[in-house]
Amino acid sequence: MKKNELRSEIDELFGEYKEDLFFGDEIEVLSNRIHSLESSIAVIGQFSVGKSALLNALLGEEILSTRRIESTKILTRIRNCSSREEAKVILTYLEGDSRTFPIEDIDDLERYTTFQGDEITNQLATVDLYWPVSFLNEELVLIDTPGANSLTKSAFETTRTQLKKSSAILYLFNGQKGLEATDHELLEEFISDGKQVFLVGTHIDRMNKAEEWNEVVRDVQSNLKDISALDIIGVSSTLGLQGKIESNEVLINASNIMSLEAILSDYMTSGNYHQADLRSIESDYMKLLMEIKKVEEEQSDKDREVEEERMRRRDRLIAITELDYADVDKYGKMLLRRREGSVREMGSSLEENVLREGKGVLNEVTSLYAALSQQLNSKMQALAYGLIDVESLKHEYINHLNHVEKIYMEWGKTIEESGYQFVEAFETEVKCADKAFLHAMRTMETDVDIKWDHFDSILMSISFEPLRLDLDLTDFDVYESQIDKEESKRIKLRKKLSTIDREQKKIAETLDEKVAEVENNKKSVLSNLGERPKPKTQYRETGFLFWKKSVPDGYDYSRVNLWDERYREMTDKYEKDLERINEVNRNLSMKNEMKRTHTLKAIDELEEEIHSRRQGFLSALYSIINDQSKIVLETHNERLSDVRQELERLLNIQEERHHAHLQMVEDKFAEFVNDSKQMAIKKIRVL
Repeated sequence: MKKNELRSEIDELFGEYKEDLFFGDEIEVLSNRIHSLESSIAVIGQFSVGKSALLNALLGEEILSTRRIESTKILTRIRNCSSREEAKVILTYLEGDSRTFPIEDIDDLERYTTFQGDEITNQLATVDLYWPVSFLNEELVLIDTPGANSLTKSAFETTRTQLKKSSAILYLFNGQKGLEATDHELLEEFISDGKQVFLVGTHIDRMNKAEEWNEVVRDVQSNLKDISALDIIGVSSTLGLQGKIESNEVLINASNIMSLEAILSDYMTSGNYHQADLRSIESDYMKLLMEIKKVEEEQSDKDREVEEERMRRRDRLIAITELDYADVDKYGKMLLRRREGSVREMGSSLEENVLREGKGVLNEVTSLYAALSQQLNSKMQALAYGLIDVESLKHEYINHLNHVEKIYMEWGKTIEESGYQFVEAFETEVKCADKAFLHAMRTMETDVDIKWDHFDSILMSISFEPLRLDLDLTDFDVYESQIDKEESKRIKLRKKLSTIDREQKKIAETLDEKVAEVENNKKSVLSNLGERPKPKTQYRETGFLFWKKSVPDGYDYSRVNLWDERYREMTDKYEKDLERINEVNRNLSMKNEMKRTHTLKAIDELEEEIHSRRQGFLSALYSIINDQSKIVLETHNERLSDVRQELERLLNIQEERHHAHLQMVEDKFAEFVNDSKQMAIKKIRVL
């Protein structure tokens, strides 16, 4: 992967996980590494294997502490400088400040880097040693670390952190002992991380024969298995340091220190540390990605299982809730449908009373006619003798007819009053039934939580409207109210039309103003342009000396053409301005005309609606006049038939009204129960 590509991916990952408690620090380390130009070679090995001694041999002077016990505590970064005169030490403290001083002997550095040094080491983050080193440059740093098997937690953590940052490892092992199991594990880890590994065996000067070292090399290679291709270099740090101090080539050659320096120098000059950096960072990046993916997948699986179980429990609760509310809905609708036959039950009692009263009226009238017949029979003889005049009989007969008519009129009033009482009683019954229904729902044994007080207000809003039996103008009031509203709406539309016409007039005035402005601009430009110049006559000379003279030789039209060109430009601009103004005006006028057309259409539709309302008003008036012009019944049986029909019509009207009322109550009830159910479902919380 290219550096820019890798850096972009790491930056994106850091932006996403920088606040993560588990991966934030590791990603930040990767981000710092990819953005840094500094590469490092970490010197690592078991403590007392001779790391500091080897570094002293490479430096050519005994600068670092070489104790047999664990000594290195603080990371020591060895950086290249041009000469020993420029050698120095920079201490970087944990708080961020630093201190620089020249180095003179081993004690100067030992007190800052080892466990045996001053307490100041507890305050230090790093120690930078500047020293002339042939195989280092400004981008490559050599780092001395605490032992790989350090028993001190802080030293161990320091080593592990640095190993993550270093792209190359100078791994030391005791040449007399060979590699141990811990060494194998570390080397395999470094190789798998894509790090460049230099494997160095120390203390070869303590071996009697070269064959002993070769045997160690073969043993190491056989144990390394898949990573046996690593070059293994044996060195004697003691001979190397002594040889450099004494300038003794024999000791230097015997130490084999120059072979190691040559390999490190080649690593530096070839620039391979850049690729090693990228390989190391990319390897750490890919491992971290895999670890993040694994953790997130595991967490996602757990979260999914928890969420699925939570959703199953929630679905069960929702299903139970829906069943509970379905029971409420079913029970309520059952109660409402039981009320369907109540109109006929009350109507049958009314009809029985009316017919019974009608029978009594018939008996009374029949008795009157029988009594009148008896009276006439008893007076026939007196009439024959002239004791009674005809006028008195006629008067009695007229009184009889008036009495019969009065009986029927009283009976009619009784029927009408019974109708009123029936309607009032039924309306009262409906209201009582609504209250009984609400009470039944409130006292229903159920676990659901329903705010029945709220449904009570809904019932009030759909209460049973009273019916008037007498003929009134209620319908006409409705018609007149609707017509008044439509008249008001027509006035508003007319005002809107006037506003549109004023806007159209304003658009026209604005157009005239802008056209006038363009005309004035045109006049101003024409005034500045002046009159069209005339062609200038051109002359040529003929003859010579005294006979020279100028004669016309055509005309110069350049000024004329220039004037014409400027005039055309001005005219074109004028025409374009006018066209633009007219285009804007056309668009505005078109929009305004569309609004005007829409408004006129609305006015026409409103006129038709008002006409229709007036027709309805007249039809209702005719209907009332027809209802008021009923023909008086001629016989008692005809009157009873009409009464039955009127009663049936009244019952049908009441049934229709009652059915509509029950249907509205049922619809509102179902909607209310469903809304209550949805609110209950929303309140369900499953952890």
